[in-house]
Amino acid sequence: QVRLSTRSGSNDWHGSAAYGFRHEALAANDWFASSRGYDQSPLRVNQWTAALGGPVRRNKTFFFAAWEGLRLRSPYAWTGATPSLTSRRDAPPVLRQVLDAFPRPTGRELGGGLAEYIARGSSPSRFDSGALRIDHALTSRVALFGRFSEAPSTTSFGYQRIEEASFGSRSLTLGMNATTTQSLTVEARLRVARDTVESRWTGVDPA
Repeated sequence: QVRLSTRSGSNDWHGSAAYGFRHEALAANDWFASSRGYDQSPLRVNQWTAALGGPVRRNKTFFFAAWEGLRLRSPYAWTGATPSLTSRRDAPPVLRQVLDAFPRPTGRELGGGLAEYIARGSSPSRFDSGALRIDHALTSRVALFGRFSEAPSTTSFGYQRIEEASFGSRSLTLGMNATTTQSLTVEARLRVARDTVESRWTGVDPA
């Protein structure tokens, strides 16, 4: 049996903060992009974390709050096939508009009216997570707590058609711990949660 619980406060103040990052200047280029002579796409990671806990009322009520933020631009590169310039030029006018709807080639011809193209760019993502917990000692044997957390995030990915996805998570938990005897403990929990997902497509090229 595994049990996890968020941290609670105490009569002493405690806090922490941290920051981490990545940058394309400190990383190697994607192999597919490098093999075709392309420069690096942006690779950016910025991550912050902070936490603070302490007393609201000494020996009675305590709080603990935590937050994490992440900002990410993740590079991508892949090769594919698309109608060649020759096949576009030689196609009948009624088909030319259809072929021109495909990405234009950026590499060698593959035969059969196809040519190579490489799609590259950076997909942005964002994530935030916050939590607040309040603990209150009702008596020496009965303790109450409440916990609220929220974690919204967004991400975008794709080449010619971009999917923008948004995710949301929010929850509220109320609980009670009561020690009746040395060998008996009563616990009660009530949790309400709401999760959301939204997706939309656009025709903007992220590169």
